[in-house]
Amino acid sequence: MGKIINTIQQPLFSYKWLLNGGNGFPAKNIKYHGAKVFTCFSGGGGSSMGYRLAGYDVIGFNEIDNKQAICYKKNLGETPYQYIEDIRLLRKKKKLPDILFDLDILDGSPPCTTFSMCGEREKNWGKKKKFREGQEEQTLDDLSFEFLLLVKRLNPKIILIENVTGILIGNAVQYSAKIKLILKEMGYLCLHKILNGADMGLPQARRRVFFIAIRKDLVKNIKTYGLIEKIPRLDLNFNCKHIPFSEIDEGENVDKKFYLNKETITYKRWLECKEGDSFAKRNKNIGFTHIKVNSKKPLPTIVGGNNNYHYSIPRFLSDNELILGSSFPFDYNFCSQDIRYIAGMSVPPIMISNIAWKIKQEWLDKIKENK
Repeated sequence: MGKIINTIQQPLFSYKWLLNGGNGFPAKNIKYHGAKVFTCFSGGGGSSMGYRLAGYDVIGFNEIDNKQAICYKKNLGETPYQYIEDIRLLRKKKKLPDILFDLDILDGSPPCTTFSMCGEREKNWGKKKKFREGQEEQTLDDLSFEFLLLVKRLNPKIILIENVTGILIGNAVQYSAKIKLILKEMGYLCLHKILNGADMGLPQARRRVFFIAIRKDLVKNIKTYGLIEKIPRLDLNFNCKHIPFSEIDEGENVDKKFYLNKETITYKRWLECKEGDSFAKRNKNIGFTHIKVNSKKPLPTIVGGNNNYHYSIPRFLSDNELILGSSFPFDYNFCSQDIRYIAGMSVPPIMISNIAWKIKQEWLDKIKENK
């Protein structure tokens, strides 16, 4: 497991150590450049940690789930600009602090349950339901548009929206098209790209779509392309060597609680399943996210439950394997919550740090130069 220290940036192993001047991303010592970020649907703070790794000042957050918010504050600290409530309430507040109207980036990762290819998708669109992400009944498929209403009010320089790739497939295409249309009407130029965490030095093949938009009055400072419609240019090509599961594999040195009970149907399915295959290949009644991992490839996407299994030992993945696979620091305090849930629901810090660093170099630095 030691090889990963040389493959992935050191900060993953001690986030607090990194903030105290460790040898980390993007340089030997983080130099905070002052760009201000506010994150929405922040969960346990995966995105916020990523921005901090890239030298940003994360001034606050919005999260509906109080348990997640407690976890966020435990790891990233208290801030006067924290809103533990539905984003609908936040955007409707009569008065918001001036600092929120001077953001470099407004970030949002709206809950993606209703767009996931492993859910019921269209059947749940527009329906109210008590989701685990919050404490009250709410619809999820319209949260991207609630976020855009906050964008309209705050008018940040740059917007970043993260979601599952399912939002670009089938009938969900209408949602992604509407997101881009609304941004255009509000005076932003937008690009979208599917990115894979494995290409950024993450030991997990996590494919997500990112909508990244910049205010039109700032476009003169950056490169664009397109004849009919201008699209802002941003180099989002990452060429990190993929990190196979074998480099974070703890083998048999894990707590017995991770081992499968040999009397269960899960153990039987594990025996039937080949390395790298999903349990559903043998039994259609089992979700295709139940996978026996491939030792020679990055982990499949980590989701909120016990769905990934060791390739040769009858057990679930260990906590340490999931923490490494998600690029959370070992000293992250999960506040007695399920590590799988927090890791599965969060944007891996290393993904955001890479994207945020590109935005700084190619957009924010150029804007500053041309002031």
